[in-house]
Amino acid sequence: MQDTNDEIEIYIPGLLHSIWDLRWIILFLMVLGALAGTALSLDGGTTYETRASMIVNARNTNDVYQNGTPVPKNEDIQLARNLVKTVQLLATSNRVLELVLDTDEYRDISLEQLKSGINVTIEDDTSFMQLTLHWENPHEAVDLLNRLMKVLPDVMLEVMDIGSVSVIDTPGQATGVPSASFRNTAIGTAAGLLMAVYWALFTTCSFPKSATTVSWRPWALI
Repeated sequence: MQDTNDEIEIYIPGLLHSIWDLRWIILFLMVLGALAGTALSLDGGTTYETRASMIVNARNTNDVYQNGTPVPKNEDIQLARNLVKTVQLLATSNRVLELVLDTDEYRDISLEQLKSGINVTIEDDTSFMQLTLHWENPHEAVDLLNRLMKVLPDVMLEVMDIGSVSVIDTPGQATGVPSASFRNTAIGTAAGLLMAVYWALFTTCSFPKSATTVSWRPWALI
């Protein structure tokens, strides 16, 4: 008996035609994935956001710069830019966070929990630093960030013994932040699209119009 091993190569036009035939299923899976991603985000509950800002400079607590005068020079400005990177790391260090939580009111809050809610950013080529806290309780959010703004300058001087910090904006009223994450929604949509394309490939390979044996050659799509 002669063995038959007929093969069908899948080309782009045929694959696109199969995807077009399944367009409603593809759309349904994409919407379903987006809804699943959004639901996963919303399950986290409402969070609140409060912000504060400060400037790190090279002058000491007596308002004198490294050159011994009240007027900064270029090296003082560069020093402040270098210092702000260290202060950024100090803001979420265990030493600072322990002092922030050093009260009976916050004894049930872990360091990792507080650290995960803090975001510290630096404006490019400046010593300006902004601190943002995301928290479930709006009143606690403001109080915790206030405590952080008070503790951080002291720890900076304790650790580095150089420079100082000037608070620009104190924490304002915490505002509600939408819990839905675009990232989760996008991931869900992409997952739905991938499932739909896989289904199109599976359908094309498993139910060809005429074939004895079907094999899919990836290079045939080029």
